[in-house]
Amino acid sequence: EAIEKFKPDVVVAAWVTELWDNEKMSGNYWGVDEIKFKGKLKKYILVGSEKVHGDKNILQAFPVKKYKFDRLVTRSLDKDKNVIYVFDCQ
Repeated sequence: EAIEKFKPDVVVAAWVTELWDNEKMSGNYWGVDEIKFKGKLKKYILVGSEKVHGDKNILQAFPVKKYKFDRLVTRSLDKDKNVIYVFDCQ
């Protein structure tokens, strides 16, 4: 709703759960359907973990770059899996 209302070029988010996917049996009923970002954003930047977010549908839907930094600190137990994904949603 915020994307529709404010029409940003870039959205930065952290630890976003994707919408429930019956085929993968993962996600959440209240999750975000990130595939709908197509054409509505230039970039979508997601801070998360490869362990938690590494099989998101958006990873196959858009061109993506992954960045890892030692200084990226989260409460994750697998600190080496912390990642910043940058999606090109155009």
